[in-house]
Amino acid sequence: MVDFALTFVLDPAHIPRMNAAGGAAWLPYCVSVRLRYSFGDNAHVSFIGMQGSHGGRACWSRQEEWEKCKQRMARAAEFANGNSAGDVSQGRLRLVADTLQRTLQVLLQQLRDGAVPLNSSGT
Repeated sequence: MVDFALTFVLDPAHIPRMNAAGGAAWLPYCVSVRLRYSFGDNAHVSFIGMQGSHGGRACWSRQEEWEKCKQRMARAAEFANGNSAGDVSQGRLRLVADTLQRTLQVLLQQLRDGAVPLNSSGT
């Protein structure tokens, strides 16, 4: 079993506009997703948690939006584990990373558009 983190640098073009007064606006906006990879016959990647760094958490002005984002990312990691539609030659970790990146991009776009589905159960 190995714990590791994927750090996603958020594209400023896709994040909501926010007031960075008093902050280090020049720092990149990042989100770190902590995962656990369990080896063996039933290899599995599990979501452990998510943190915003350098203002990444600031993209979500409301705590419930941040919590919903973490839930969606956890479901995306689970979905990627059971999804065989991807190119398995790329490896399980690559599939999970790509799925998480796409999910984060969709969530940020919804946030930017003001359409965050707080009660959505989809991935």
